[in-house]
Amino acid sequence: EGNITCELGVATYLGGTTCKPASCEVPIPTHGSRGGCPATLQSNALCSISCDRGYTASNFVVCSLGNLTEATCEPNPCDLSASSYPSGSSNNNCPTSLESGSSCLLDCDDGVLRASCTAGNVTFSECGSKWCEVSPPEHGSMGTCNDYI
Repeated sequence: EGNITCELGVATYLGGTTCKPASCEVPIPTHGSRGGCPATLQSNALCSISCDRGYTASNFVVCSLGNLTEATCEPNPCDLSASSYPSGSSNNNCPTSLESGSSCLLDCDDGVLRASCTAGNVTFSECGSKWCEVSPPEHGSMGTCNDYI
């Protein structure tokens, strides 16, 4: 009779000629919860995490022989269709879908206002004087400055 060897981290020896595929520990995602995922996911299984409001799961959580493919909760973009603009404003340089963490300018009666997106939630500044466009220096970066001040 031959001996059976189970690869450490991939399978566990159960006796006889049986190796049990290694399971995976499923972490709690940032901006979400395990949702339909158990704390320990069996090999060759998949499950879905739940994300907080304003976030969407990037994919499924998958366990394959002890190797976990994680899912993350990604921030949603903001809808900036014309119907969402504040009264008296019009498009300046804003896309219809604004990425979370970014902003753009809308024209308004007294100058411009800034539309900012955070996890699917758009906020608008007060309408005010024209903003100045800022460019990075030739041999530098924007640092903590926005594109407009």
